[in-house]
Amino acid sequence: MSHREEQDRLARIILSCLQKRGRICRTDLLKLTMQECGTPRKFDSIFQYLKRCGWVEKLGPPKSRAPYQITEKGRKILELLK
Repeated sequence: MSHREEQDRLARIILSCLQKRGRICRTDLLKLTMQECGTPRKFDSIFQYLKRCGWVEKLGPPKSRAPYQITEKGRKILELLK
């Protein structure tokens, strides 16, 4: 599996978890993702990318334990990744 394919797979897993579970905090999302694949470092890298692209958004102030959710743009990208 190429590096890009692995990144896409991890992005798909993260977005799918957010879509299925709705709102979820980052720590719980990390735990769910680790069950599927990846390492904490890979998770952080992909998760930051998803936030920068506007596919995932935080529902509270920065540095809080507020949950995240998938955005409409994230749902569209998830469909493309499937």
